[in-house]
Amino acid sequence: MGRQVNFFMGSHDVEEFVNFVLKNKDVAIVINGQRTEKESIVDSFPENAYCIHFWNKSISPLPVFDYIEKQRCFSIDFFVSEVVEFSKNKCLRPCILDERRIWVDTAYVENGVWVSKSKQFIAWYESLARWIKKRAVGKRNWFYVMKEAASLFREHGTKIQEF
Repeated sequence: MGRQVNFFMGSHDVEEFVNFVLKNKDVAIVINGQRTEKESIVDSFPENAYCIHFWNKSISPLPVFDYIEKQRCFSIDFFVSEVVEFSKNKCLRPCILDERRIWVDTAYVENGVWVSKSKQFIAWYESLARWIKKRAVGKRNWFYVMKEAASLFREHGTKIQEF
């Protein structure tokens, strides 16, 4: 059972959002595909990252990692771990505008029983979703449009539903 917010962001919008999230010193970034679990947790946003996960150390336990033998790397188990996915679905041409989302799984099945993630974690995710929705200046289809993204849409003659 998941929740997500979809949005368009320019590079400055991404920077503003990541700075907001990392303003909380208890938040770390988790990256998939690293050689060790320790390398997977970093304090700064990696350049050109396709998909990262935010982990709030003050409210959630250490994320669960699975070792992928064929690829010889660790992958986060985001179904069980209390992490917020921040991903880029695709880059619109010219590659200055990203279609992105934040996503969480709020519950998972363990031994045939649904287990909910903590209320504090879900509330934290909702605070990130509210930040995006409050700063959006419009919508295009089902996606919120952030400030820089709206300017880029206008430059290219694409209409958005302004708020």
